[in-house]
Amino acid sequence: HFTDGIEENERQLKAFISGHRQGRFLGSSPLLTLPIFTVGNRRTPRDLIRTLQLRTLTLGPLNCTGPELRQEDGLVFLALVRISQDVRPGRSVGFIPGEVCQALFGFDNGAARCRLRDSISRLQDTKLSFTTFSVQLAGRFDYPARGPWSVALDPDILRLFENGLHVWLEDSKRLNYGSGVESFLYCYVCSQTTLIPTKLEQLRRLSGSRATSKAFREECREALAVLSGGGDIDSGWFIDKHEMVH
Repeated sequence: HFTDGIEENERQLKAFISGHRQGRFLGSSPLLTLPIFTVGNRRTPRDLIRTLQLRTLTLGPLNCTGPELRQEDGLVFLALVRISQDVRPGRSVGFIPGEVCQALFGFDNGAARCRLRDSISRLQDTKLSFTTFSVQLAGRFDYPARGPWSVALDPDILRLFENGLHVWLEDSKRLNYGSGVESFLYCYVCSQTTLIPTKLEQLRRLSGSRATSKAFREECREALAVLSGGGDIDSGWFIDKHEMVH
């Protein structure tokens, strides 16, 4: 029985590592296409605690509890997965906080390190509960005043990437698209095997945006133009009179 368990763990880890290459982030479709990492203005206060009752196509019902997470937190999660790609989930891995801040935020100072620390803490406090298992988005987290920090991913985190749930993102594009509607739509597009006409209101709901329908429509227009310029969607995109995004 132990031998079978070890072989299965090693198989999962090899599959997890093999897809990684320089320049790509590994994401998970439930995390990228559901309102877990919301679109929100940094000046708008976050919900200190929220409970979401969602549904995934493959894993079934999903309850998400914890503080409100935003697109920037999603980017930090992608970075933690990258950092931990060759370490068995559950074991701590060290990293240089200044290097991560520079890569994700473009600068490294006290404020950037506070942003990184707070983001990882929010991931720690978030629990995803499925029918047969639960995971935290980050496990043990140590952040001494000097020297490397360390973090461990939940031992079951790989289950979020199995059975076709994994999504590859170009890191240069994900970083370039920042933390707004553009980054949400980029992740959403990469998560789809086929792009079909989609209601604007559905995209607003999936993004977790608190903007009015009219304001979100304009934000979406601007974001779609940017994605088109980046070659991630066709230049012929449009929003029809029925508020359907093509």
